[in-house]
Amino acid sequence: MISLVAAALPDGKQRVLTVLASEQPELSTLAARLEPVAHVVVEPFDGPLTKAGR
Repeated sequence: MISLVAAALPDGKQRVLTVLASEQPELSTLAARLEPVAHVVVEPFDGPLTKAGR
């Protein structure tokens, strides 16, 4: 869903930040799929962006 929204926006990659919060290595596959259309950050659940969003 995120990739569809980001792709639809003009300059989508410049406007979309995706934060994937998990310790699971499978997130690298998801992150790779999102990188063409969004800025992607992968961090643990207690990472700075995750904490800022609480």
